Amino acid sequence: MVADRSWCIDPLRAYFVFYTDPNVTLYMPSGDVADYGTCCFSRIRDVINSGRYTTFDLN
Repeated sequence: MVADRSWCIDPLRAYFVFYTDPNVTLYMPSGDVADYGTCCFSRIRDVINSGRYTTFDLN
């Protein structure tokens, strides 16, 4: 695992927190919630997964 992620509680406040030192938090654009399959959050998760890494779902 390389990060925690949160999307389901409030898509307008979706983010990833990467396990770096110090932690890096990546917030999603506020207008990017129309379609989960094509939103930035989903695409970033897919890129992380394509490298055989994973993230922890906080929801």
